[in-house]
Amino acid sequence: MMMEDLDFSKILQDAEALSSEIEASSDMPRVQRNLRQVLEAGQLLVGRNTRDEPGASAETKASVFLGTKGVDITKMSKKLEPLYNVISSDSQQQGGASEADLDSFLRGEKTSIIYSAVESTSKSLLNRLKENVRNDLKNSWAVDKEKILNTLSEGAGGNQSLILMDHQLGAEYRHSVHDKRLESSSVLSKMELTYSHEIDGYVKAIITNQLKPNLLEKFEIVAYNLNDKNIQELWQSVLSMVSSLPVNPVPSVIEKRSNPRIRKALILRAKQYLEKSFFAKVQGEVWKNLGRGRLGGIPSVRLILKNFVSMKNILSIPGLEIGPGECGPVWVMVYIFLRSGHIDDAIIYLREEVENNEFAGILSEYAKHATTSGSLGLPKEIEAQIRLEYLRVIRSGSTDPYKRLVYCLIAACDVVNDHSDIANRLDDYLWLKLCQIRDEPSPENKHYTDYLAYSSLQDLILEKYGESHFDAFKQPFTYFQSLFLTGQFEAAVEFLSRVNNLKTHGVHIAIALHEIGLLIISDSKTLPLIRLKADPPGIRRLNYSHLIVQYAKTFQGTNTKEALNYLYLLRNIKERNGSNLFSICVSDMAIESKNFELLFGGMNPDGCRTPGMLENMGINIRPILDYCAAQSENNGMLEDAVVLYDLSGKADAALTVLNRLISRHASRKSKEDSSRGRIQAIALILAERYQATPPDFNSRVTSTTFYLLVDLMTFFDEYHSRRTENALAIIERIRIIPFEKDDIERCVTNFQTYTDEIRMNIPDVILATMESLHIRYKRLKVEGMGGGTEGKELEEMKQRAKALVTYCGLIPYFMTGDVYSKVMQIEVQIN
Repeated sequence: MMMEDLDFSKILQDAEALSSEIEASSDMPRVQRNLRQVLEAGQLLVGRNTRDEPGASAETKASVFLGTKGVDITKMSKKLEPLYNVISSDSQQQGGASEADLDSFLRGEKTSIIYSAVESTSKSLLNRLKENVRNDLKNSWAVDKEKILNTLSEGAGGNQSLILMDHQLGAEYRHSVHDKRLESSSVLSKMELTYSHEIDGYVKAIITNQLKPNLLEKFEIVAYNLNDKNIQELWQSVLSMVSSLPVNPVPSVIEKRSNPRIRKALILRAKQYLEKSFFAKVQGEVWKNLGRGRLGGIPSVRLILKNFVSMKNILSIPGLEIGPGECGPVWVMVYIFLRSGHIDDAIIYLREEVENNEFAGILSEYAKHATTSGSLGLPKEIEAQIRLEYLRVIRSGSTDPYKRLVYCLIAACDVVNDHSDIANRLDDYLWLKLCQIRDEPSPENKHYTDYLAYSSLQDLILEKYGESHFDAFKQPFTYFQSLFLTGQFEAAVEFLSRVNNLKTHGVHIAIALHEIGLLIISDSKTLPLIRLKADPPGIRRLNYSHLIVQYAKTFQGTNTKEALNYLYLLRNIKERNGSNLFSICVSDMAIESKNFELLFGGMNPDGCRTPGMLENMGINIRPILDYCAAQSENNGMLEDAVVLYDLSGKADAALTVLNRLISRHASRKSKEDSSRGRIQAIALILAERYQATPPDFNSRVTSTTFYLLVDLMTFFDEYHSRRTENALAIIERIRIIPFEKDDIERCVTNFQTYTDEIRMNIPDVILATMESLHIRYKRLKVEGMGGGTEGKELEEMKQRAKALVTYCGLIPYFMTGDVYSKVMQIEVQIN
């Protein structure tokens, strides 16, 4: 008969029959034991079994352990028995299968092959994994070791190398490695500090409504003091191109730069700069070689240039036209006069020495027309005649290459001919092409193709040739000047920003151009350099805001004031949505650096706010504070959001966020440099200030919740410090949970009015209070042994525990089973 078929009465009858048989037998001793004796006997048997059979000890312990978890080991054994049978049968088939039993033999072989394949694969995968981990760890350690050695080797040369390394790595490195020694110093080099000093003076002049200094001149002085010839020439070219350009009242920079008057001025200035530079080199070379020259008589430009020509042995070039007497090669001299910018001396030379009044008159008309009308080149009628003469006679009939070159630059013809045999240097080539630039032909003269437009020259330098042709990164100054002198300011600045040791100069060139209204900028979310379809030919836009922000980021952690000055230069730039770019950048800098007190000021205990750097600059910080606070809250940086909302004067928002923080950490034990410690410090500061000078709260619930949470943090501090008397006093004072039977209904009603921040801490409050009551109960019991006043207090402890247990069952809040079980255990121990 199965066990399921037996009812309780049958089992009882069988038990009674068995008992009567035992009593009737006189062979077996009668033993009567209580439960404790049975337990001791069982433990004794277990101990004997453990000593006799070590393997059975583990089985016994497993049986006891599983029994406490509600698992019947006998039933589990029955369930596992089929699996054991399968395994044993497989092993028997593998080891004991007869060779005659082909099916069993093949099955065993197949199983053994699968087992061996799985085992070998697992071993190989494990070995491969260990090897990969070992190699990766080895490589990462090698990289870290190299970085450490490089840092140590650079550090031997002084702090300057460390500063340079920090500047190159950028803000990300400085935020991840908090070296106090580096934080207290500046990461800016001497040159960058000098530039930033000029920016600081410029910003102060704007804030105080004083006359703004000329940034171009200030920056040129900075470059001059660097004692670097290339840097000095770089800034000289910038100053000569854009200083004191004709006034154009149009508000758009694109319209200003596309204006024919401005374009002609830029072309003439580029030509003049190249001419002055050439003459300075000629003069320097002549004075260096006084022994080879003949500088007798009164020093003059003609004498210097003649000596230069004689020093170059140009007479060896075949086909040159030699003038009478000591005139020398006529067209060589004319070219050198024009190339050095001394066209008046060329006219005198042709009239007095060569006696070529016809071409002297052409040059005179060329100079006069450029001066009076501001046009490029000769009058249209004269230029057409010279073009015709060149095409019919000079191009094919003249053997003098300098004569052909002079005609081409005067009449701006044969523009495809680069005259590389003479203009073999970049500055000579640029000067020639700038001389050949003319206005685009009118629509009725579209067939007229032999001309060079300004935009065509710009595309030729930037697009056709580009950085690879000029080997730009090995000759950055040459490529920069080729771009800047052709009016491509944005492309020139963008190129410098990608050259490490010239990036600082590129940034400040962009600043100077933008402040005088000559830099064409794009939106902050575009590429560094773009060209829009709607823009005129040759126009490109620079992402100026990205350039300034990235430069300021490299030192905003150590030189916050200097970084703020650079960001202030973005004050007049708007985003597509109308937001002020300066406010956005300052907000991002504040969130990243967390230097709120320096930027926005701080709150005094009396509720007054000390102004920060932004307010000293005359900036309205309220929208910036609101933006920073909202961003910090959205990004999960709640502690920062509390501080920022408080600085903004939004006490309700500050306490709302702070209540969320306190509710998460209130019941935890406070540790040094922990989140709870920081949150508690902020909460106590706000609580003291708000009690001294209460702000205008929009909701009393928020402030009430805040003060209650502060009290709960104090309660948990006392509880974790084992100061149970103080903890009980605090919890009794705030009356958040009942200590008497009459208070239960009130506390249950109040529980429904509490916010979630309070409710989520109620279980921990109850548990901590019960444990404090238990400690107090045991102490009283030891001190008074239950008599006199102590007896009354013990009875009071029991009533309080009972009230808390009742309260736990009545509040409509889910608490874990551990809380209920612990509370019940403590209540049982007290009662």
